Amino acid sequence: MSKLGVYFGMEKQGALFRGDTSNTVVNRYFLYGFQAIGTHLSEVLDESPVVVRLLARYAQRAWETLIEIYKTGDQILKAKGLLLYLHALVVKGYTSGAQLYIAKMCELIDEGNLQFLPVYGRPPELSDQVREDAAVLSQTIYLENYLYLALDGPTPVKTAKIEREFRQDFQVRFIRCGAWDCELNDLAQRAYPPLLDICPLTMRTQGILLVRDATLVLDPHSTDRKVDLNVSIGVVTDSYYL
Repeated sequence: MSKLGVYFGMEKQGALFRGDTSNTVVNRYFLYGFQAIGTHLSEVLDESPVVVRLLARYAQRAWETLIEIYKTGDQILKAKGLLLYLHALVVKGYTSGAQLYIAKMCELIDEGNLQFLPVYGRPPELSDQVREDAAVLSQTIYLENYLYLALDGPTPVKTAKIEREFRQDFQVRFIRCGAWDCELNDLAQRAYPPLLDICPLTMRTQGILLVRDATLVLDPHSTDRKVDLNVSIGVVTDSYYL
């Protein structure tokens, strides 16, 4: 699942593995979507008429249930559904379609005012729901940058707004503090939690942004040299590395 940019907690993963289509734990769209992509990627299945019909059935069910999601007012669920569809387009090589739907994804994010962290108040506890929502935003950034770096896509501009938020909200700086200052250690850990604790997918986004920044700095022909290389992963103390 994480390879396709979608994060689910153990309860939802269990429902998907059981083939649960009740919509009580996880929306059935994701079950059909994973089945369709899995059938396409499977090295065991051949291209016989039976397998082709099976793939078509899963794809049709996924499309129909995605339409059902779009009839709801749940912006984050719509964004999660579109994210899986985006990965499916990339997997199948439909890069032009992926560019189109990245733009639609950013429209959903703007309309729903979806953010990594609240503007005011304390950040939420790191629940599975928080990790799911953060993964949706971070993987949108990842996909546009992947298309740019790996598939000669246009310069990433559609996700510029949420990229700025990502760099600000998940920028974990190096903080050196002595073991004697336990209060400062605790403060640093609360203020800058390890990215892996948020969601492994945020690490992937952080990594591709570092690659893009380094590429732009090293490319003498690049017209965009204004990059932010001050993005470090981890909190360093005298005794351990987070």
